[in-house]
Amino acid sequence: MLNWNNIKKCVYIFDKSTSKTYCTVAEGALETVLGEDGMPIKNNPQTESAVTVYYYDQTTLSEKSLTAAVDAVQDGDVYTEKTENGLRVTYDFMSMEITVPVEYTIEKDHFTATVITEEITDNGENYVTGVALSPFLCSVKNDSPDSWLFLPDGSGSLLSTATTDLVGTQGSMKVYGVDPSIQSMDLNSYRKQINLPVYGMKSGDKAVLGIITSGAEGAELSWNIGSQNIGYSSVYPFFRIRGYNLIHAPDGFTATEVEIKVFDEYINTTPLSVSFYPLTGEKADYNGMAETYRNYLTENGQLQKNEAVMPTVSLKLLGGAESKKYTFGIPRTVLYSLTTVKDAEEIVNYFSEELDNDFLVNLIGFGKSGLDFGEIGGGFKVASSLGSKKQLKSLSGFCDKNGIPIFMDFDIVAFNESGAGFTLRSNAAALPNGQNTHDVRKDFVTRKETGYRYNLLSRACLEAAAQKAENAAESYGLTGVSLSSLSNTSYSDYKTKGAAVCGDMAKQTSELIKNSKLPVLSSGANGYAACASSFITDVPTGSSGLDFEITYIPFYAMVFRGYAAMSGESVNLSSNERTAFLRCLESGVALTYTLYNNFDSSLVTIDQSALYGSEFESNKQRIVESCKEYKNVLDKLSNAGIEKHYIAENGIRVTEFDNGVKIAINETETDKTINGITVKAMDYAVIKEG
Repeated sequence: MLNWNNIKKCVYIFDKSTSKTYCTVAEGALETVLGEDGMPIKNNPQTESAVTVYYYDQTTLSEKSLTAAVDAVQDGDVYTEKTENGLRVTYDFMSMEITVPVEYTIEKDHFTATVITEEITDNGENYVTGVALSPFLCSVKNDSPDSWLFLPDGSGSLLSTATTDLVGTQGSMKVYGVDPSIQSMDLNSYRKQINLPVYGMKSGDKAVLGIITSGAEGAELSWNIGSQNIGYSSVYPFFRIRGYNLIHAPDGFTATEVEIKVFDEYINTTPLSVSFYPLTGEKADYNGMAETYRNYLTENGQLQKNEAVMPTVSLKLLGGAESKKYTFGIPRTVLYSLTTVKDAEEIVNYFSEELDNDFLVNLIGFGKSGLDFGEIGGGFKVASSLGSKKQLKSLSGFCDKNGIPIFMDFDIVAFNESGAGFTLRSNAAALPNGQNTHDVRKDFVTRKETGYRYNLLSRACLEAAAQKAENAAESYGLTGVSLSSLSNTSYSDYKTKGAAVCGDMAKQTSELIKNSKLPVLSSGANGYAACASSFITDVPTGSSGLDFEITYIPFYAMVFRGYAAMSGESVNLSSNERTAFLRCLESGVALTYTLYNNFDSSLVTIDQSALYGSEFESNKQRIVESCKEYKNVLDKLSNAGIEKHYIAENGIRVTEFDNGVKIAINETETDKTINGITVKAMDYAVIKEG
């Protein structure tokens, strides 16, 4: 039942089956609490705001916010109108001459809030730039027992709701990853990526899962945690509706930030929708959330059972990398052969014998510029210094004969040279001011620019580039095509209609992958690409480890296992190989290793962090041993989905699969016992077989 509170000017939902209430403001804000003097205690206005609107102040060149509780309810007005299955509410922020309409609708098992973006109005001076929708619907009163917030950070994470200090902690992460078309002058500390447009909360036997059903490409998931002043911890979506570029503040101009946003003239009119699914009882946890999201994907035709079977291990073989050579002190750029096609064949032959063909091969950086930026898709051909078409067809033939899936990766997103039918002048994506998008690769260790500047391919050209990649893979006799950068990158292009603020990236990418005649391999795939791909490597098996995180959870795998063929992040590139091994087991995904063949001391000058710890000779025996151990467990899982995951009081992490197999992981430094079975430190045990 959808209800309207005319005093607080907010919508609240009454669940008839459980008698529980869900509200567009903090639920406790609906109650009047008296102080010791008998007077009502005022709530922080943020907790009573169903929306927060952001606008651009042209006098200060800064982005400011308006809260509904103060700037619409108190100092403006709120208008309501009944609709067929809900209510339309228009928030009028009179002082800034801004109105924002939101429709609330109710369905059988969920309710939806939608910002009608095309009907947002402003006075053209203080123009709307973004909207935070229902910022306290997924909130928990600080320090509530048995409570947490859910953020799909990496594999997924649970966030604390404990009070920390007066102001608490605020932050956000872009859904589907940072938009590379926005050139930032700073480099944030390393974080995982948000691949799924979901979030949630749990408090006792009550939980809510929010699914961003429209406008996710332009959304950020924000959090406000542990503030004593606010009294609640929350996670919520902020939708960017107007694109922008960043510039340095002019000399002599007093600005609150080093970087100033320069906004586009037009807004993205895609409706901004979030569907909220109430969960109670046994479903009121992250297992219920994963099941609910998976059901949503399948019922909407986005996710179907994938018949592809992921082998025990995925091998990423690195082709070439650009390095500097000096002739009489004059530098020149050459392509260093990390792994030639002939080397790759020798590596494949070795593992073919040792692992009985139970592996997948992905050739990365075998194009004209290797692992570095060059022509789009690496020119869609093998670099001459790495091998010939004949050699690659021979390798593909061997793999096909022995049932080994083999792919070649094509970067059809970033390039810095004209060629292969695409030019920097005509085919690069554009900024709001019409200039080509560009960015410079930054090193996550030194935080310095590496000097490798690149542009993004116009979104209008992605289909043609994907077709060229498919044709190239087919001509080489490969199993399929790898489109790693496309699968995990969402970006804006103000040259292409509808592509502002990353608009329609999910739909465009999903259709490109689904329309491919060959199987497509993705890497660290965003949800829309994961649903469409045949194979997914680099599935996240951990989170960013934010300071207020309680623990990571394998939410990504809980959604997709049994529906997609997956392997985890590269074991040999992790800080702790044993931990990476265990986390792959916990998620039920195959192992991944990154390798190259030709070690040379000159590699220390090459700016490719993946080279460290990836040399074939020093890894091959350990890989064989790990894969043989891993196969014994993976074979027991078959194509089963994850039915339940939980963390026991002693820290043991248990994954229950729907074929009856249960795996216990012990990441601690001491032996632990569960169900009468001892799980050694940094080890695992199969506590129940199907």
